[in-house]
Amino acid sequence: MAATRFSWNMRGFADVRGLPKVTARLKAEADQRAARAGEGYETRGPEVSRGRGRGRAAVITGNARARRAEAKRHNLARG
Repeated sequence: MAATRFSWNMRGFADVRGLPKVTARLKAEADQRAARAGEGYETRGPEVSRGRGRGRAAVITGNARARRAEAKRHNLARG
């Protein structure tokens, strides 16, 4: 049986990762994670980096109380 050859469409992957629906989903996921983590956590992004073509969003500690809680309980890592 002959092997089928194919090639990945990397530009297509990059285009999909930068779509508005995808970035909206990233924002929603980050907002949910921040809400689960507790008071003082906030989201950044989503932003799409053109270099690698991927969107990303982040949840960060927004104040000293959240930083202490994160250091003690690791709320973000626990999900």
